[in-house]
Amino acid sequence: MDSAPSNHSERLITIRNPHGLHMRPAVEFIDRANGFASEVQVQKGELIVDGKSIYQITQLIAKFGTELKLIVKGTDAEQAIEVLAEILERESYDNDVQAAP
Repeated sequence: MDSAPSNHSERLITIRNPHGLHMRPAVEFIDRANGFASEVQVQKGELIVDGKSIYQITQLIAKFGTELKLIVKGTDAEQAIEVLAEILERESYDNDVQAAP
């Protein structure tokens, strides 16, 4: 019996940032995704996009409360899904624009 780690991981996540998946976290997601050997996809409903493409990630229009499925396939899938899910589920981002008083 092979005890090698799985090369396919999926996780449902919910966007918790009140600003949604805006450009700063999207760029961080893309940068981190491109650091992994695995194929990364993000699904919203029937739409599945390349998780390593900023253009495709922005097509998701993921607002607060949006549910996404993160799909990672490859040799470092388990590590990648942990890192990438944390970015998508983050409630705030250091550089979020604060509303004027």
